[in-house]
Amino acid sequence: MLVRVHGAARDRALRGLELLFLAGLRAVASDVATALRAAELRSAYYHRSACTVSIADCLLLAHAGPDDRVATADPHVASVARGKGIGLVPLPDSRGRLP
Repeated sequence: MLVRVHGAARDRALRGLELLFLAGLRAVASDVATALRAAELRSAYYHRSACTVSIADCLLLAHAGPDDRVATADPHVASVARGKGIGLVPLPDSRGRLP
């Protein structure tokens, strides 16, 4: 999104990701159980206008463990996280609003 929507240089965006990984962001692989949890979340929460969580959003949430937090500017992802008791780091959207 930084590159496509905001026109940031690709190298700058990659450096930002590198800093996130250095700060503790982790990449994880999905297994069948996590994929099934994601499908259950999508089935339970998705609504085409009221809660437009994507399957990728649900996969993020499905990976969150009891001590994890998810960072998002998306109000629908934040709403599902709160509803499931998942820790949240609210990020400002492009207008500075927090979810």
